Amino acid sequence: MTPDRSEYRGGPPAAPGETLSRARSVARLFPYLLYLSVFFAYLCDNGAFGPVIGRAGAGFFGLVPIVLLLALLVSGRFTQAFRRACSDPFTALLFFSGLALIALQLVSNSRSGWTPIALKEELYWLSGVGTVLLLSATSAAGLLQEVRMELLAASFCAGQAVNLAFALFGFPQLLEHVGTGLYYSGGSVKIGQLFSVVCTFSAIICANAASMDFFRRRGLPAFMLGISLLSAFFIPTSGSRTGTVCFLLMLMMWGLSLRKKTAMLPVLLAYLCGSLLMFSLHNPRELNIDNPSTVARIFMYRTDMWIIASHPWVGIGMDLGNYQEYVRSSPYFAAFSVVDPWVAQYPIPHSWTLEIVVQSGVLAGALFLLFAFSASLLVWRSSGAVSEAANWARVLLLAYLVINAGLLFHPLNDSFQWILLASAFASVAVSASVKEQM
Repeated sequence: MTPDRSEYRGGPPAAPGETLSRARSVARLFPYLLYLSVFFAYLCDNGAFGPVIGRAGAGFFGLVPIVLLLALLVSGRFTQAFRRACSDPFTALLFFSGLALIALQLVSNSRSGWTPIALKEELYWLSGVGTVLLLSATSAAGLLQEVRMELLAASFCAGQAVNLAFALFGFPQLLEHVGTGLYYSGGSVKIGQLFSVVCTFSAIICANAASMDFFRRRGLPAFMLGISLLSAFFIPTSGSRTGTVCFLLMLMMWGLSLRKKTAMLPVLLAYLCGSLLMFSLHNPRELNIDNPSTVARIFMYRTDMWIIASHPWVGIGMDLGNYQEYVRSSPYFAAFSVVDPWVAQYPIPHSWTLEIVVQSGVLAGALFLLFAFSASLLVWRSSGAVSEAANWARVLLLAYLVINAGLLFHPLNDSFQWILLASAFASVAVSASVKEQM
């Protein structure tokens, strides 16, 4: 008599329905990790919380792809899910560009040598790209039945409310240190730092959230609109040219893509009030192309192009110390060290796009642009699956495009942009799962 092999597996095999139920139970962890990631992402820029809490968002976000992978493995639909996802040509393009980008980054880091900083940044990229690809596959397998947009919006708004509270607390110091974007307690302890691009898409999300039934039932529309207006007000107070460019870009895309255009006017007025305050205080940085920071940044871009010309195919790796050595040996270092000594002391790539090319080569930069294009197109196309999710998918896509535009002129800020991209893909998962049930 042949023994039943199930005895060695801990009992009879689970029924298909039971296996799928287990997989969906694992997948239910994903939304909560996403909400926590979005909330803590705001605190990564806030010096008051220190590096431990400031990195909590990256920690939660790092668990997201692990949970999605476990859900696929438990479901027994791993191969089927990826095959189904890649049956769409744009999703197949997304998978190809994402995996090829990661492969090039691994090659570049292996050639230049692994360091703790390079490993940390590579893990951010693996979490980001992995989340996007696994979200596509998990959604195709029908495992993501519910991602609540109202809770996602609440996470954004709560995180920004914490930042704004510290900004208001430090407002007297802002008037003293106008144009720096930094807030001080006792003149020495930094208690907060508002990233102007964060304020830009907070203005979008909070203004649109004010019209959601979820917040209306709780009497919160005025609070949500207040967060939106304060966010817009603080954009020019940082003296950030990137913030101004992104804000104008946001207004343009908002007018073209979103239905709720009435909120644009108060947001614009709040931004103008912040600008008038800065101009009245003779802000030395506001849209001033001759200030040292702008001139030094131009020299940094030239330095980045010099490094790219020297290492066009595989780059120099992700180690910041290695990059700084190249900067100090560049022909432009002497010039911008005189213009802005602080930038010369702590040089970092002031362009996310150039940073990718410097680190991993020209082909990696092209693959990332292809990846971002495919992701944006899929979000936009899927947003029409159901009318309820359509507007929010477009809100998140608009925010994602704005922060990517900002990072063309600003350094990479840990994993924040990937959290936002994962949020946009969460809306795709909602649209896809609802469409399958219709």
